[in-house]
Amino acid sequence: MLAHKWRALAPAGTALAAHAALEADHAVWPCDFSQASDHQRQLVWQGLDDCAAMITAGLTALDALVARGSDPRVPALTLWEEFRRAHGALLGTAQPSDSLMG
Repeated sequence: MLAHKWRALAPAGTALAAHAALEADHAVWPCDFSQASDHQRQLVWQGLDDCAAMITAGLTALDALVARGSDPRVPALTLWEEFRRAHGALLGTAQPSDSLMG
């Protein structure tokens, strides 16, 4: 279920990358949750909800810019960097705790 939720961000990441005029090859990076503890899974679940809310609101704003004829690349790139950082933090959270120690 968590992996499905993780993959569900892919279309939004692809749309955001398109607004930022970036390649979308790695909009949502693969992740293995099999070694994550229950606590880590809960943190990732909440983080995915937060990330989805951020990107959904951002895409709505970017679509409004496009509808007005404005160039969305600069704000989209800013949102892309936030998305990438949040996504990276979630990847780190999902790692087994012993791998974080060494």
